[in-house]
Amino acid sequence: SACGGRAAMDLVVVATFEDFDETLEKRLRGPGSGRKHATQALVSHLVQQPDEHVRQVDLLILDWKSPPKGSAKEMKVSLRRGAVEKLGHWGSREQLLQRFPSSAWDVAISSSSRRIALDFVGQLKVRRRVAMAHGYDLPFGPWGQEHTLEQISEFSSLLENFELFCASRHLMEFVEKWGEGRFPARCCYAADYGYFDPPVAPMAPWEEGHTHVTFVSPCPEKGLSLFLGLAKSMPETQF
Repeated sequence: SACGGRAAMDLVVVATFEDFDETLEKRLRGPGSGRKHATQALVSHLVQQPDEHVRQVDLLILDWKSPPKGSAKEMKVSLRRGAVEKLGHWGSREQLLQRFPSSAWDVAISSSSRRIALDFVGQLKVRRRVAMAHGYDLPFGPWGQEHTLEQISEFSSLLENFELFCASRHLMEFVEKWGEGRFPARCCYAADYGYFDPPVAPMAPWEEGHTHVTFVSPCPEKGLSLFLGLAKSMPETQF
């Protein structure tokens, strides 16, 4: 947020075609991933900021699979199950760069830390670059996808131009540890920009109607080994 008399900011959010139903194939539309919801919550939050803090929010939707024919397409996308609409520009990297050849912004926000998105954001004229980090597929540490040494070096050099807004404290500490101080990182919880709005009804897992212990998206970085250990030590409980 702006403070201390700072001028209102012009922002650009670079999302991907996977973040909106309007830019997905019909068979892939629906609830989607947590990152999809996070992106929509973030854009919705930003467009609702007072004018003295945020003057403008442009939305660029990067599509490297099935971009529109010809030039970038201006289109409205639904946010948060239709609660809010936002005008965006959808296209390939080349189409979007042609559409905004001389535009400049104060801050560019990439909805993910994927290299293909960061590479595009790196071509924009901005004062500051931010990447929303939701996972551990980064060019350091033990959990990223396999890359050649050359790819890791190129990805790392690109990432150094961004500040990482991490979805959890664990991810922030992961970046600090394995990134060896090269990549500035801070916590940015999705709840802070309205991911859970409106609030869901409180849950009561101790009630009889709940019969299973559930682990969503099990993976090593979320403590899968601990979960398996608990399941083996508690045979009377359904996991």
